[in-house]
Amino acid sequence: MSRPGKSAAWRQQLRRSIGWTLLIKFFALIALWALFFSPAQRVDVGPERVESRLALDAGTERPDD
Repeated sequence: MSRPGKSAAWRQQLRRSIGWTLLIKFFALIALWALFFSPAQRVDVGPERVESRLALDAGTERPDD
């Protein structure tokens, strides 16, 4: 059997390694959110922007609902 001290050291090293890995992944997720999903990255979509994308004239009549 192994000594209790050796087993505890191995487990502590594993906990530390897992902890650092989770911390790095957490910061990576924050960076991805900030780069792609934050409010600063959202596009303002209004009627004028939709008309320009659909190539509609401002004077064109819209179909009734």
